[in-house]
Amino acid sequence: MKLSEKEINFSSIKERFLSHVSMPKDNFQCWTWRAAKMKSGYGVFGIGAKATYLAHRVSFMMFVGPINDGMEIDHICHVRWCVNPSHLRPATHKENSSRPLFGGVAKINSSKTHCKRGHALTHNNLLRGQAKESYRSCKACHRQRNRIYYINKVKSQHQKEVV
Repeated sequence: MKLSEKEINFSSIKERFLSHVSMPKDNFQCWTWRAAKMKSGYGVFGIGAKATYLAHRVSFMMFVGPINDGMEIDHICHVRWCVNPSHLRPATHKENSSRPLFGGVAKINSSKTHCKRGHALTHNNLLRGQAKESYRSCKACHRQRNRIYYINKVKSQHQKEVV
């Protein structure tokens, strides 16, 4: 069973955690996580029977303090396997995903003024997502895709009726 982050006894796991970290002599460089990593490059650390936690989150909680609800831990250094607490900061998902490097896609897309077909992304030609506030789409392109879909659907139904 996975413990909530508030239930973890960090003093009992600190030595084992640090045994997986390569620390440079100065504190300004990245602390490299040398143990298990996800395909995305983030380190993972096992606590308890089968529970794994992101290593940078464990490092932040161990050396800085608890992480508030709704907050993520952002790597200021942009190195996913870094667990140096001085390179980590709490951030909202929007702040974390709009950073200019690695994951700056949201920021790039939000600054676009025209779609890939040249339509202006102005207020009256913009569809906004209901599930995701950050979702933006060109209304003219959306209408064109729907029109083509409808025409193809009518054609396929007509062909079925003829046969």
